[in-house]
Amino acid sequence: MRSTVSSPIAVSAVLLAALLACVASVRAAAPVVPDVEQLRIKHEKIVLPNGLTVLVHEDHSVPLVAVNVWYHVGSRDERRGRTGFAHLFERLGGFGGRSDVLAESQVYYGDSEAYLQRLRNLATLSPAQVQATAQTWLSRHHATLIVEPFPNLRAGKDDFDRKQLPALAAPPKVVFPQMQRGTLSNGMKVVLLERHSVPLVSMALALDAGVSADPATAPGTSRFALDLLLKGTTSRDTYRLADERDALGATLSVGNSLDQSFVYMGALRANLGGSLDLLADVARNPAFPAEMIDIQRKQQLAAIEQQRANPSGAVQRLLPQLLYGPDHAYGIPGGSLGTQASVSKLQRAELLDWHRRWFTPSNATLVVAGDITLAALMPELERSFGGWRGGAGQGFERAEFARTRQGLSGRQTRCAAVGHHRRAPRPDRRYVERSRPGNGDAQLRRHGHLALEPQSAS
Repeated sequence: MRSTVSSPIAVSAVLLAALLACVASVRAAAPVVPDVEQLRIKHEKIVLPNGLTVLVHEDHSVPLVAVNVWYHVGSRDERRGRTGFAHLFERLGGFGGRSDVLAESQVYYGDSEAYLQRLRNLATLSPAQVQATAQTWLSRHHATLIVEPFPNLRAGKDDFDRKQLPALAAPPKVVFPQMQRGTLSNGMKVVLLERHSVPLVSMALALDAGVSADPATAPGTSRFALDLLLKGTTSRDTYRLADERDALGATLSVGNSLDQSFVYMGALRANLGGSLDLLADVARNPAFPAEMIDIQRKQQLAAIEQQRANPSGAVQRLLPQLLYGPDHAYGIPGGSLGTQASVSKLQRAELLDWHRRWFTPSNATLVVAGDITLAALMPELERSFGGWRGGAGQGFERAEFARTRQGLSGRQTRCAAVGHHRRAPRPDRRYVERSRPGNGDAQLRRHGHLALEPQSAS
């Protein structure tokens, strides 16, 4: 049992799963299993006079302190090491953070560095051992849990005045990694933030085309196409793609917003080359296989039905059209899911056309954060992405739309968005509110995607 007070400092990635990847057998080049010693967490061990063990790990990258309190609860004859497990995340604190790993190792194994031995054991496992263990435990029909009552406990006394909030100190100065920029020979932009605390590299390939780039007659196209990126390429079917991803200890996912589409990857530094090859293949060469299109269609239609049955989802399907109008690129009902009519009719040729139109190096930016320098990153990117060719991207048409409604105090309010028509790829993201009070003064204010221009009743 434990209680925790913590603040994560980065998006976490599980390194333990990466070590298990060494048992996978795939057709790609053998991935590199990271040296367990690279994962050692430097710390100091202190035992207080009352017997409390304190483990201190210093990390001055951000002005945060993470605290994890662990209690060993179990029967008196329970041997240490029989329960519990150790992960290693990128985060400083929280569930699975570095402070958590140290505390868990100390409580369950009596050694704050026990997690290292656990990782060494996992790194040497053979496929046969994994299969034998799975057959032994997963074939059992039931589990028996015996729970013994806790002893009578009571809170200790302290001198804290809990009615008074602690005084706030001066805000700390936060220094973020410097953004470094580069451009590949094919025009693809690169942004790097170095962070060398753990041997991980996180990447996001951002394309300047999101939900608003859906064709006016086929809302839901971007979501449909993006999800299928992970279902196979022209050289890897969906199963081989998953096998190679797991063997590399990498993660792959996709997503989109109104104005952008994303392909995300998390990779081990030691396997960065192979991981970049996989990312490039997914982004550049989707196969859109017929059998996966049928599955995706059913899944997306089911998601639309679930959205319509949910009160919040139903609002999401109505609100964009009310805000922007049915002809605006932001007025697509249901976010990225589209409509039942359009999703039911989507064909492979339309998916290929959408991908060919927007997935071009000049329309892409790769954002990288992690354990690598720009000098080391750029050659790897040139090798994996340098051969990517495509058009210069689509131009953005602009148009101004307005509709009139009755505003406050009987005045008419015009909702004007400086964007472009749904026939154009996506809206320009400049929205302004111009207010004209009765004294003739002009005020300029911003309201995100919505621009309100109050006018006189005349």
